[in-house]
Amino acid sequence: RLECKNAFDNSNSDVHIVYVPSHLYHMLFELFKNAMRATVEHYPDATEVPKVEVIISKGEEDMCIKLSDMGGGIPRSKQELLFQYMYSTAPEPSRSDCLSAPLAGYGYGLPLSRLYARYFQGDLVVSTVEGHGTDAHIYLKVLSDEANELLPVYNRTSVKVYETDIPINDWSSPQPWSPTNTPQRSFSTFRRN
Repeated sequence: RLECKNAFDNSNSDVHIVYVPSHLYHMLFELFKNAMRATVEHYPDATEVPKVEVIISKGEEDMCIKLSDMGGGIPRSKQELLFQYMYSTAPEPSRSDCLSAPLAGYGYGLPLSRLYARYFQGDLVVSTVEGHGTDAHIYLKVLSDEANELLPVYNRTSVKVYETDIPINDWSSPQPWSPTNTPQRSFSTFRRN
């Protein structure tokens, strides 16, 4: 079910925004895939499952795309893992010589989606009620002159951060790194100063 609100123009007209199509496609594909998978898994014996509801609302500063599912939600203890690279609730994809790629299981879908949203000053936020469902909100800047690229800073004082092999908090995630909540990585990550 889809509902559009155009509060910026005070009308129920179509919502238009300038944005990178491939970024938007990836974010929406990932959220729809997760919502539909959770809903189907939450109702394994049902012949008909609840619909994923979508609201698109354009305000003066931001456009919000809200996807709501009734897929059972996520326990609070696992919510902080959602945006960790390599974390997935899907079964590990099987290795095959087939040229098709699996739809889930590698753990980069949500983190990459949030990175795409934040790249142009937006965000991706997930709120969930365990036992009920999940709401995912994509926030995008309405005015293209406000959607400036957010890039990590690289200068003389930050060189030591970029040259370390110790995994640290990267610039896209406010979560502090700890060996208990992050898989070991063999590459460097970066912190915004």
